[in-house]
Amino acid sequence: MTEPEPATADIGMDNGQDRGGSRLLRIAVALVLLGIVLIVLAGIFIDYRARVMRNAARDAAKTTAVRPVQPSKPASSTTAPTSKPAPAGKTIVVLVDAVKFRQRASGSSRILSTLRKGAKLTFIEQQGSWFHASDADGVRGWLTSSSQYVKRQ
Repeated sequence: MTEPEPATADIGMDNGQDRGGSRLLRIAVALVLLGIVLIVLAGIFIDYRARVMRNAARDAAKTTAVRPVQPSKPASSTTAPTSKPAPAGKTIVVLVDAVKFRQRASGSSRILSTLRKGAKLTFIEQQGSWFHASDADGVRGWLTSSSQYVKRQ
């Protein structure tokens, strides 16, 4: 008669295989959880950057709107501007809702004010794609010379 094999040998083999399978399952679950955490963190970072950019834009708009502008008077004249119409070609009219009136002929220059549709300025000179002009208060500045935005009359 042959003796039956001990049950512990079969159980030991099964336990070893189960432990290996459990270990793989735990690793897979850990990787899935890590992926979820990374996705959540990325979403939080993207939301944070969007809020920072929105707040910066809002603060810049407030600063521009509230900042007092000191008018610069023309060097050759100390009198207030006259109400006589300017000669032909000496008036600039804003054609769109808003055009930036800048300190220098550069898109990165400080914004003095935002000119509204219909605003009229006195033409001084042109440099490339920029008009140098003065507004009704005598403030001198620069604005785009693009015919999409302004018209010289």
